[in-house]
Order: sequence, then C-alpha cells, then structure tokens
Amino acid sequence: MRKILTSIVLLMSLASWSQKTYVFDYSTLYEYTKDGKEKQLSHELTFSNSLDPDVHLIVLEEKGEVFKTYLVDKKNNIYYEFENPSSLSEAENAKLKFQKSSELNFDMCKEKSDFYEFSTKSDTIHLKRFKDSEKKKPINECVVAIAPTSITKSQKFNFGPFRNPLWCGKFNFDSEGLITYCYFIEKGKKVHFRKLQQIKQTNFTVTVPNSGNTKK
Repeated sequence: MRKILTSIVLLMSLASWSQKTYVFDYSTLYEYTKDGKEKQLSHELTFSNSLDPDVHLIVLEEKGEVFKTYLVDKKNNIYYEFENPSSLSEAENAKLKFQKSSELNFDMCKEKSDFYEFSTKSDTIHLKRFKDSEKKKPINECVVAIAPTSITKSQKFNFGPFRNPLWCGKFNFDSEGLITYCYFIEKGKKVHFRKLQQIKQTNFTVTVPNSGNTKK
C-alpha cells in the first residue's frame, strides 16, 4: 500500500511539474475599426490578471471569425498559441486547446528611434510618438479617453496598443483608469478607432505544458 501511495504522489508531482496554469480575473472586449466607418468590425478580447500585468490571453476576431488566439507571458519570456475557438463567446466558455509555444521576441525594445511625449488633461490622455529626440514632428498621436474602475489598477497593460511600449519602457503611463476609447492621428487624419464594449470580472483558467519540451 505504501508503494502505491508513493507512486500516486510521484505521478501527481510529475503531472504538476509538466504543466502550468494561468488564472485570469477580468477581461476586456474592444471594438476596432480603421476609419470609424466600417460595417464589418474587428474585436479584441483580452483576459488579464489584475495582480500580474505581465500575462495576457488575447483572442482576435475579424468579420465574425476568430483568427488568432495566444497567451503572452513576459515574465517567463514565452508565447503560447492555441487552436482558434469558433467565436468570442466560445472563447469565454470553452477549454482552449494548446498548439505550441515559442520564446518572446523583444528586439523592438532595443530600438532607440522611438521617443514619446505624454500629457494628461482631465479624463483624456495624449501620447505623441517621434522619430528622434528633437521631437519636432510626431509620427503619430494617440488620444485616449479614460474612466474610473474598481476592477484593476493595471488595465493599461491589457490595452493592445500600449502593451509592448509599456513593457519596453518607452514611456511612463501613471493612470490607473480604464481605457474606454482611443484613436490615432496620422497625417492629419483620425484612424485606428478602438472602443470598449465590455469589462467584467471573471474566473478563467488556461493550462499549458511546461515550456521545456513544447517549443517548435
């Protein structure tokens, strides 16, 4: 009997070691249009952990079809891909099927060409991106509307356009508010509109194999 119990404990330990579970306690859903007029909308569903801004699960949908599902773990420098669910609603309720993992590529963090100018006025944030440190003419400008939220204090990392620049330390974003609306100004035109459709608390988990033997 003792040998059997020892074997069971050993198997459980090996199973636990061979996989990793991520827990997400809130999600956001953003609607995206390039010019603000398209009838066919794109959506970005992001699952996040309010206590860990380095991990996100992202589900991308275009014209009613999910085309990419992936998890980013910056702390452990790993990127997981999953089979695409049939819809966003399925992604929120189904068990995602792991496909493969790879190392994160943060070469963009080494680039020295991007310089930012950040300003806040009331409930609006203006972020200008420049080609060099002289900051004479912006490459583009991002206008962001924010609102209070009690769900998380790190939602800025949950927002797609800000995630990588913040991780790379390109600019410092002190606001703890919820990003409700955003657009960019490029060559005098407003483009890349994102509007928050939903934020909600959740208890969503994803289990993946440990990274040792999964990279392809």
